[in-house]
Amino acid sequence: MKIAISGFTGTGKTSVAKKLYEHLKDEMEIELLAPTFKDVIESLGITLEEYERKAEEDHSIDRKFDEKIREMFSSQGNAILASWLAIWLVEADMKVFLHAPLEVRAQRMAEREGLSMEEAIEYIEERDARNRKRYMEVYNIDIDKFYELADISINTASFSIDEEVSLILKALNHRKD
Repeated sequence: MKIAISGFTGTGKTSVAKKLYEHLKDEMEIELLAPTFKDVIESLGITLEEYERKAEEDHSIDRKFDEKIREMFSSQGNAILASWLAIWLVEADMKVFLHAPLEVRAQRMAEREGLSMEEAIEYIEERDARNRKRYMEVYNIDIDKFYELADISINTASFSIDEEVSLILKALNHRKD
């Protein structure tokens, strides 16, 4: 079973993927893949914003990163992939898109990163806009049209992580029937 989870900044992609993995790992051998640019920049000694700005100028950065994701995911039997473009990049049995209102995402980011709400809102708005533009330029992907690919879309402001995982599992079980 292969599950791809996408969503905007602060929607809980990694949190939901980890919780789903914890639920499924007792039932099957499954891998959790949640690579981010943050993983890459740790060894480079630059900020996420600096790295993303480089990616805006050099599209090979995204292409190399995303190709690595595809290779990692396709080499696994059962896997959960959480990334911005997961539902566009890979073939999966279930494609999930997570979304939430800006204020909810900003509150999560403010708490996680120690930012003010104003700083978090500004950061998210800027990052989302830059990513929309970049993904359109690099792949001709309009990330606002997730509904064209997602099997299930969840507003993470309306549910707890446990409820979100339950919805995904119900959708998976429905697919099996």
